[in-house]
Amino acid sequence: MPLTCSRRVRALVVAGVLALSLSGCSPSDLGVTGITVDENGSAVIVLAVCRDHIDAGGILDTGTDGKAYRSAGAWESAQPIGPGLTLLPVAAPPSGWVQKRPPRPLLPQVKYEAWGSTADNKGATSGAAFTVEDLEGLSPGTVRYQQYREGKDGGAIETDQLIAVADFEKAACG
Repeated sequence: MPLTCSRRVRALVVAGVLALSLSGCSPSDLGVTGITVDENGSAVIVLAVCRDHIDAGGILDTGTDGKAYRSAGAWESAQPIGPGLTLLPVAAPPSGWVQKRPPRPLLPQVKYEAWGSTADNKGATSGAAFTVEDLEGLSPGTVRYQQYREGKDGGAIETDQLIAVADFEKAACG
């Protein structure tokens, strides 16, 4: 079965998460994605690109069960986004970002995942899982992201982290 764009992004996110949890950087692990809010409480995707570049960012609606994977908004940058920290406000993306899929309203009790990827989907930042309720608990300047480590059984263990935007890139990229 051919992979749709959202399935490819999800596959890259999963691959990035596993790579991050097991060995640090790998070919598909370009950095870490986080989520924060602006002064109005609107979602802002935070992309810490650690190496190479990304070309796109967005939000997946993963449903109430975490398995649906529909686009809740996607944007592509006119220029590659190299190493560093990039903020992508969902309500008003900065100039240089082109809307590829219009943002949909974020709904309570639905699981979402913010992401960043290359245009060819060969590389991605790890995803940032969140709900509207998680966003309501954030203040501007605080990033929510997931940290992964290897568990005793070899599987990935995910823990939610909160950190200041100013410290996110260093925490994500070392």
